[in-house]
Amino acid sequence: MPGVRVAAMKPRPYSRVYHEIVEHPRFERVYGNPLALGTWLQLLLTADAMYPMPAPMPPRNPTVRLLIECGLLEERPGNRYSMRGLEDERERRSAVGRNAAALRWQSERNAEPMPRRDETRREEHTGGQSPTNGSAFMGWRGKGLHDGRHGRTCMVCYPEAKEAPA
Repeated sequence: MPGVRVAAMKPRPYSRVYHEIVEHPRFERVYGNPLALGTWLQLLLTADAMYPMPAPMPPRNPTVRLLIECGLLEERPGNRYSMRGLEDERERRSAVGRNAAALRWQSERNAEPMPRRDETRREEHTGGQSPTNGSAFMGWRGKGLHDGRHGRTCMVCYPEAKEAPA
């Protein structure tokens, strides 16, 4: 919307949970159990935030043991864990970013260079014609009413005119 300022979006951390967990065989005993599903999600968030380091293993209560039995939680040395599929997911996202960057920066350059800022402004306000014939009044090229439309008697548009007639 014109005139509405939108704040710049800050990158926010996130973790992905795919809908397939509803019917995936590994989640058969987890999805319908709110305690197990909530524990799995909390452990996923922790492991994702610590990636690529393995996260510290929580106490092995019955819910954590269930996640290990189902193959969703993988025990690592040093009393740590990782989530099944997290490394593949992160590597897949990383590869997409790498490929996009390579495509952008290593592809054949076919774009025209952007015009200088002062040229763009001049063209916007004067249709490409410089009302000051290359000179500027105190570094200002004219904007709004002073764009050269009202003749050489204007000292703002035509600073070479010493005095504006009365």
